[in-house]
Amino acid sequence: MRMSATGRGRVKRRETGWKRHGLGRRLFLTAAEGRVARGRAAGYASAAAVLTKGSALTASDSTKIVPTYIFGYEYSVSQKTGIVAQVYVSPSVYTHEDTDLEGFLATKYQVSVGVRHRIDVSVWTFAVTENVRNYNNTPDIGFQIGWTYSPAFNR
Repeated sequence: MRMSATGRGRVKRRETGWKRHGLGRRLFLTAAEGRVARGRAAGYASAAAVLTKGSALTASDSTKIVPTYIFGYEYSVSQKTGIVAQVYVSPSVYTHEDTDLEGFLATKYQVSVGVRHRIDVSVWTFAVTENVRNYNNTPDIGFQIGWTYSPAFNR
């Protein structure tokens, strides 16, 4: 029985200042993540602190730190295919100064389930995301299809 653990941290900030994101909110991000693998299974977690600043679409121009947490699990059914499950939790970026809509003020809870498959120097992903607690602050259901190309996969 072999077990391995890896961890990494990163800090990301645009040199040009605040980045526009979503509904005009501006932000920069600090994140840390870690991963533990054992046999065919792997678990990972990440935590991010997003500093947001209001825009013309919000009533206030104040800044706010919004923590975001992701917990995931992947099981490799073969050398090239894995099944992924992930939980995402994040409080709202909006305040009562911005809106009176309780759905926009509530914490977001989402669950994603999907498949990751490697073909040569590419990785294809497909996932379904469901909002599991507050139904008025994110789309109820979402789909993700991704393709990643990297010559490093050939090594």
